[in-house]
Amino acid sequence: MGLNEYLFKSNRHQDLLRILFVEDQELTAYSLAQLTELPYATTHSELEKLAAQGLLQARKEGRHVLFKSAAPEITRQLLTELLGASRRSTVAITDSTVKARLQDFGAPLVVEDTPAKSYPDLEEVLVRGALLAKKDPSIARAIPVAIHQNAERLDSRRLLVLARKHQAKQELGFFLELTSELSGEKSFAKLARALKDRRLKDDRDFFENQGASEYQRRLTERNTPTLAKKWKFRMNMSFETFQSTFQRFSRRVG
Repeated sequence: MGLNEYLFKSNRHQDLLRILFVEDQELTAYSLAQLTELPYATTHSELEKLAAQGLLQARKEGRHVLFKSAAPEITRQLLTELLGASRRSTVAITDSTVKARLQDFGAPLVVEDTPAKSYPDLEEVLVRGALLAKKDPSIARAIPVAIHQNAERLDSRRLLVLARKHQAKQELGFFLELTSELSGEKSFAKLARALKDRRLKDDRDFFENQGASEYQRRLTERNTPTLAKKWKFRMNMSFETFQSTFQRFSRRVG
C-alpha cells in the first residue's frame, strides 16, 4: 500500500495526508480523527500502516502516542502539489499584512497597506488575526465580523490545525464562541469546543499593555464579558462593544 491509495480513497483520507505531511503536525490518533472526521478505528489503522512503511514516526508522551511525518522532503513536496494545499509563501507575513487581509475578508478595519489578495488565506488570517487582536483592540472588535462573513467558505478542519500550530487555541476559541453568541449560530460554538483547554486554571489579560493601575484593574474587572472569563481572559472591552460593531457591519444572511 502506498500514498496513492490515500489520494484517491476519500477527501477525509486526503485531509489526513494534508495534516501530517503538508501541515507537518504532530498529533494523536484521537485528534486526527476529530480533525478529519474519520472513525477513530479507521484513523488508528491507517496511522499504523503508514508508520509500518516508515512514513510516520510515533512518539509516546505520557499516556498518549503522537504521530508525525517521517517522509522524505521530496515526498512532502509532491503531496503538497498533488493536494493543492501549499499554504506557504516566501513572503513574510507582517502584522500589517494580516490586518489588510482581514479587511479583504470583510473585517471593518482601516488599513494603509494593500498586499496581494492571495496570501495569507482565510484560515491563516483568522488564526493570526486572533493573536494580533491582543495588540490591537480594533482587530478584536472586527474578528467576529470576519468569521461570520466567511462562514460558508471556512475550512474548519484546517482552522483547528492552524490554531494548534500557532498556539492560538484559546484566542480563536473565544472569538468563535463570541461569534456564536453575536450571530445566534451554534456551529461556531461547536467548533470552539474543539479548542477548549480545560487544563488552564488561571485568568490572564487578553490585551497587551492593558494597564496595571488600580483604576485600569477596576475597569477591566467591570467590563470583561462573561464569555471572556469562560475562556480565562480579562479584557477592558464589554460585550456591548463587540455587539455594536457586529450589528453595524455584519451583512451575511444566515
